[in-house]
Amino acid sequence: MIPAYCATKRGPRTSSRAALGVAPPGGVPGSYGFDAIACVKVLDGGSDRRFLIWRVLRYDPKLLSESLAELGWMPIEGIDHGPDNKKTRCLILLQKQ
Repeated sequence: MIPAYCATKRGPRTSSRAALGVAPPGGVPGSYGFDAIACVKVLDGGSDRRFLIWRVLRYDPKLLSESLAELGWMPIEGIDHGPDNKKTRCLILLQKQ
């Protein structure tokens, strides 16, 4: 699919590489993420293009709830998932106040 966005008059002549990098910091303290990026160079003098393939973000549940509360979102319910000794929050139901 990416070659369709990098086509030249002679067709989709490209070279590419994949990269995994740290996502830009979000607005929630304690959050972090990773981006999978495809870097594509169009041959025959074309420009370089970058495509974000996927992004994974992780949040500290308590800090996320506090940040959203500042924006008027109140937590109603939460569901934790994982082994008994290390449950992580996987769902937060919020209500706009």
